[in-house]
Amino acid sequence: MATGSGRSSPRRRPISRRTDGSVVCWRLLLGCLAAAVVGASLPSHGHEAPGAGRDREAAAAAAPAFGTVVDFELTDVGGNHVRAVDLRRRWLLIFFGYTSCPDLCPTTLSDIAGALAQLGPLAAQVQPVFVSIDPQRDTPSALRDYVQNFDARILPLSGNAEQLARAAGSFGVVFYKVPGPTPDEYTFAHNAIVTLVGPEGGIVTRFSSETPVDDLARALRRLIDPAGS
Repeated sequence: MATGSGRSSPRRRPISRRTDGSVVCWRLLLGCLAAAVVGASLPSHGHEAPGAGRDREAAAAAAPAFGTVVDFELTDVGGNHVRAVDLRRRWLLIFFGYTSCPDLCPTTLSDIAGALAQLGPLAAQVQPVFVSIDPQRDTPSALRDYVQNFDARILPLSGNAEQLARAAGSFGVVFYKVPGPTPDEYTFAHNAIVTLVGPEGGIVTRFSSETPVDDLARALRRLIDPAGS
């Protein structure tokens, strides 16, 4: 499990395997993720504060069902509004985090970039998205530079507190600020979950941030191109 102190688990797996049914059939996804640990909860998490476990359990119980169409309106680094419907027709890999995150976020984004590299031409059908939960420090220029460190195809988005809360709720993501020694040295407690959304806008599955790059790429390939995998 990934925590604020780093990664300790040698094996990482997707935590759910159901599709939205509109794009990929149930049987294909079962075959794709046969070795996965199945569950509707969100056991993987990032930096945590006291009491986070209880909050996480409550969020897991209310996590959107697979097939639920996501809904959000956020802002890109150019100041343009981006809605969930604007990203239809592509597979979305969505991760919530922040640029000051010491280990979990850069590791996860690096893994996403690695999976895209393994997909080759099929990666053109995937839109990775990094949603910053720290608009106070993550300015547009900071976000742009941050994702460039991993892969230029990652779309950085953010928003105001209300927009971020609505977007997080749509994905079943939990996050909140953890005060530090000074007002500017805060961190965030947040889920370590990567959500896969299908081309028609429904949640297909969730991956733990501990999913190995090879497993992530293999699952994506079998979903995007089942005939060729």
